[in-house]
Amino acid sequence: RGNKEVYDLMIVNTKWVFCPYCGKKTRVKVQANTILQNFLLFCPWCKKEFLIDLKRFEITLVQEIHK
Repeated sequence: RGNKEVYDLMIVNTKWVFCPYCGKKTRVKVQANTILQNFLLFCPWCKKEFLIDLKRFEITLVQEIHK
């Protein structure tokens, strides 16, 4: 029973990461306490890759990766 309460809290405190270019949902989901630095984010919609930093659901674009 205690595990379900923890699981419910995790779901409430999670959000999808959206593409900084097209604004659509990516396949990455993070929690409120997640910190990413130089994370390679791929958007399946616009097929672009980005290096991002993320802290408290705030995304900072570091660099767009050109192929």
